Amino acid sequence: MGVLTGGIIIYFTGWIGIDTLLSAILASLILRNAVKMSLECITILLEGNLVEFSIEDVKQAILSISGVLNVTDLHLWSLSAEIPIMTCHICMAYPSIKNYEKTIHEIQHLLHEKFGIRHSTIQLESTTCGSCYHSKSDHQSACSMCIDSTTSENCLQQRLAK
Repeated sequence: MGVLTGGIIIYFTGWIGIDTLLSAILASLILRNAVKMSLECITILLEGNLVEFSIEDVKQAILSISGVLNVTDLHLWSLSAEIPIMTCHICMAYPSIKNYEKTIHEIQHLLHEKFGIRHSTIQLESTTCGSCYHSKSDHQSACSMCIDSTTSENCLQQRLAK
């Protein structure tokens, strides 16, 4: 469109400077979009989060599902500008295969409907600290090897209190 406009103006007025002006405008539009796209790509490559919601919003939504006691190790990132991904660990009040399947199904529907997250990995926890791999017997207070700070209100104790 710019070439056609520039050609018409040059033909009728003889002003050849319009070609440079229109080229500069077009180049600035391309540059603006290239910078925006580059920033999105960098965020995606660094496994950043492009989505409009917070980790705390997702955590609270998952905790609102019946039977979910705790959500830990929650991560959100984007595979592309349109595909947010989530992983988390959950602790359930009544652990059984039937309850696990039902709860995971509910969480996945919630994530899709409320946040647009179509891909999620949910790890079920039944121990005091699911974030680390060393002996679980020393988890009565905060664990220095955990991703999440584990306190006396851990999953096992919450379940026993129910």
